[in-house]
Amino acid sequence: MIRTKNWIALMLAMGFICSSPLLSTHHLFAQDAPASLETEAAPPDVEPDLWDTKPEASETEGNDASDMEDQEEGLWGLSPEDQTPAVSGNVVNGDLDGAASPAIGEGQRVQELEDELKQLREQVQSLLDAEDVRGELEESDVEKEQKEEDILNAAGTNYVLMKKGRIGVEYQLSYSYYDFDTISEINVIEHNSNHNLTNTFTVEYPLKDNLTIEASIPFVYEYDEVGSDDSKNVSDFGDVDFGMSFQPIKSGGKIPSMIVNTTLTCPMGRNPYEINPDTEVSTGSGGYSVGTSLSFSKAIDPIMAYGTLSYTYRHPIKNLNYKIGSSTLERYDRGDSIGFSFGLGYSISYMTSVTFGYSYSHSLSSERYYKETTEPISYKTTTSSSLSLGSSWRISPKMRVNLSLAMGLGNSDYYTLSLRFPFEFTL
Repeated sequence: MIRTKNWIALMLAMGFICSSPLLSTHHLFAQDAPASLETEAAPPDVEPDLWDTKPEASETEGNDASDMEDQEEGLWGLSPEDQTPAVSGNVVNGDLDGAASPAIGEGQRVQELEDELKQLREQVQSLLDAEDVRGELEESDVEKEQKEEDILNAAGTNYVLMKKGRIGVEYQLSYSYYDFDTISEINVIEHNSNHNLTNTFTVEYPLKDNLTIEASIPFVYEYDEVGSDDSKNVSDFGDVDFGMSFQPIKSGGKIPSMIVNTTLTCPMGRNPYEINPDTEVSTGSGGYSVGTSLSFSKAIDPIMAYGTLSYTYRHPIKNLNYKIGSSTLERYDRGDSIGFSFGLGYSISYMTSVTFGYSYSHSLSSERYYKETTEPISYKTTTSSSLSLGSSWRISPKMRVNLSLAMGLGNSDYYTLSLRFPFEFTL
């Protein structure tokens, strides 16, 4: 019984040591354990009641136990007290000088894992929050396309087409001013200034997503001042424009968006060759003209680049009987014109965008045929250029206001201030 009791105590001690994360049987027996014990036979089978019942020790059994303890001490090199694991303060502090406590070591390890898991959760949550903020700051494709349209609308009406199933109505109010000097008599210079206030109503109807037709009807108020005493003014309709816009290529990748525009101008305003220039003012050109242009635009993040190449054919004005001094004008070949423009736009916010551009126009030489002469009189070519500054303000998701200012350069001493209100309606 005593021998069985000692084997049971030894097995329990080895079990506690092996289960400790700080010690193992390898550390315990690597140096001190005799090699003969590695092949020691396992203890004999013990009845179940022997594990739960504490035997009563007699005097003889006590002597036998003492002898057995002496033998085991000589065999192991340890006393029975040394073989029993003990818990000391050093074990709690993780010192390997004392025996390890499995419960305390495992509890510390579990606490460390819980702390690490908590830190990982906090880091993952911070990453998720940053991703949500980044997603809110990033623009969707719809918002990006809307900003590009606002920029191009601030630049002009030739860069954006409406989708099929809608109709567009636009009101434009523009004011222009220019002045020039004339010599009326010898050593007499008269200063002339022209004020023009135009109200233009435009209707756009898309036949397809890439094909739109439009018509514009202007109503003009013009005021001319000659010198300091003489002035004249008029209010009447101006020349009517009919246009068509076609977009063969839409922006995507490296290819810019291109739109082909064609405009027919009909002389509906007051003809300048059918009035008395001394007392009246014209509101039209007096002749037909056809203009075509190629507009292109490309988003170059974070700006939008745009430009236009244009050509205008002006039909000759014939069958005239217009008095200029002592001569009578019968025909006027006004000369064609070519031009280009380009600019950059930037969206400051979802509601505001600005543009800055430059335009140039070159008019070819014109000819006038007078009744009193057999050969036409030619006039040299003329050029004009201007700088423009525009902005677009989105008042609501379906309404915006476009403001632009153009200023002439060089000999083109004029400026034009325009305010446009475009509206779109779903059919």
